[in-house]
Amino acid sequence: MLRIVTDGAADMPNEWLNEYDIQVIPINIHFGDKTYRQYLDLDNEEFYRIVENTNKIPKTSQPSPHQFSEFYRKIASPGGGSSRCTLPANFPAPMNHQSLLPMNSKVRLISSLLILPAGQPGLG
Repeated sequence: MLRIVTDGAADMPNEWLNEYDIQVIPINIHFGDKTYRQYLDLDNEEFYRIVENTNKIPKTSQPSPHQFSEFYRKIASPGGGSSRCTLPANFPAPMNHQSLLPMNSKVRLISSLLILPAGQPGLG
């Protein structure tokens, strides 16, 4: 089974996520010493409430190697495969997580730069 996966930086409309069954690995959002996982621990409404109440803009970070590993383990189906459309390859960290996958993994990561024709607009 082919799966399309992106991270939260793509900020795709919910209609696309639902229509194409796109899986989203959340980015980490840091307000001071508190860390939230996008969409899991913090929705957009709560995000803006915290910004308004604290008057602070948060920092973000990519998912940890452990978060990537757990995410792929959860979505990979037995005997199936999973592809990941990610940030462009010049953002190396997400693509480097391919090396964290087990040797027998059916998961293959594909850079979104390999999918879009040259000169075409993309998300991110």
